[in-house]
Amino acid sequence: MYADKQLVIRRTEEPGGLSFTGSIDLFNVESVARSLNTALGGEGDLHVDVSQLEFCDVSGIRAFVTAAENVESGAPSRAARAPTPAPNSHDSHGLDRPAGPGDRRVGDDTDGELGGAGASRGIPA
Repeated sequence: MYADKQLVIRRTEEPGGLSFTGSIDLFNVESVARSLNTALGGEGDLHVDVSQLEFCDVSGIRAFVTAAENVESGAPSRAARAPTPAPNSHDSHGLDRPAGPGDRRVGDDTDGELGGAGASRGIPA
């Protein structure tokens, strides 16, 4: 149905719907939205399988939410299969580990070194 270097969208037969494999981002989100809208126009239930989705940015999430909001009340039921474990994008930024002794937190600038709000308001660490 759709394929680029990052994403493959396939129609599924049993159950009928769409399967997403790879990554959804700003560069392919229009194709995601178009595929969802086309599939939502059909008859019967629409199952959305995102179990092979490795990454989905906010534009992709918005495409899924917008498609769901556009479904009229009384329309056939829709189902989604979420990945296990859920994909994330924060591990590449070090947010997948506990904070270490040298890590700074928002508002933890009581010495004024960073010139942040903590220093100007005298908020204790």
